[in-house]
Amino acid sequence: MNLIATGNDSGEIRVLEYPCLVKNSDSVKGRGHSSHVTSVLFNNNDELLFSTGGEDQTVLQWSIESE
Repeated sequence: MNLIATGNDSGEIRVLEYPCLVKNSDSVKGRGHSSHVTSVLFNNNDELLFSTGGEDQTVLQWSIESE
């Protein structure tokens, strides 16, 4: 499964299928940061997603599961 992840200034993480060619495509959303997301990164086998927050200075680990 090919995925892409984004983080925004509201602390929200979105995971979408790649390639994502349509604006406002369906996505899985998660919220865990209290402020902006500075980075998102998949691990080497795409089972985990890591995100870092700005003001909250946290690192979150997200589990990626197939539907």
